[in-house]
Amino acid sequence: MRAGIAVYSPHTAFDNCTGGINDGLAARFGLKDIRPLRPRDSTADCKLVAFVPEQDLIRVSEAVFAAGGGVIGNYEQCSFRSSGTGTFFGTSGTNPVVGQRRRSEEVSELRVEYIVPECRLSATVAALRAAHRYEEPAFDIYPLKPKRSGGEGRIGELAAPIRLKDVADLVKRTCRADAVQFVGDPARPVSLVAIACGAAGELLNDAIRAKADVFVTGEVRFHDCLTAEAAGIGLVLPGHYASERPAVEDLAERLKRDFPAAEVWASRAERDPLMSV
Repeated sequence: MRAGIAVYSPHTAFDNCTGGINDGLAARFGLKDIRPLRPRDSTADCKLVAFVPEQDLIRVSEAVFAAGGGVIGNYEQCSFRSSGTGTFFGTSGTNPVVGQRRRSEEVSELRVEYIVPECRLSATVAALRAAHRYEEPAFDIYPLKPKRSGGEGRIGELAAPIRLKDVADLVKRTCRADAVQFVGDPARPVSLVAIACGAAGELLNDAIRAKADVFVTGEVRFHDCLTAEAAGIGLVLPGHYASERPAVEDLAERLKRDFPAAEVWASRAERDPLMSV
């Protein structure tokens, strides 16, 4: 702050985002069919279906949109409508806006569907009720199954099986590591590779559950090495720095392309603090 320098630090978001560090490692290793190692569910959504007389369509829809409904991805004010006929019989305790009490009525209505985040459902239903002219608006709420949306780490297939020792050599070369440690039989064939940059020992069990042949991460604890050995999964450790530094250089090149008027560079002073003898 004293030097007048702004700092933006995405840190672990950069590890797992689309095009981030783990995606970059997967591409460098030539993996295919890449997906998250620990998938994450998206925010729970509902479908709100309202039955609205045509003259109320704009007023009701605007109220639902203003309350947070009708959003799909980067699109807002999303809905679907179809026409039909609503029927009702108002008892003596009603005060119908359309028709008369104690008489069967038929009304031309629109069935209007909106996607609503579960966290905004109460506010959206309240807005619908306030904007709808009926004394008792008819509407349905359907919970939607969450979609998988990103997640931590990556897992994918090599184009052809290679030995664990060859995986260690590949990681050393592509990460430009001074040295790489590995756990497991050097001759073990490897096809399915799990990846998590940095210090990601907590994802080792995810790699085991996914039946990966090898887990590549920057560093783990000694007892994680014993766990990998006991589980029969290979472990390749290029170091925390080596597993992440290439992505910083890739990001600098990407920013240069996106902002040609800006001078962008990866740190020229940064070095791995660990040295070998």
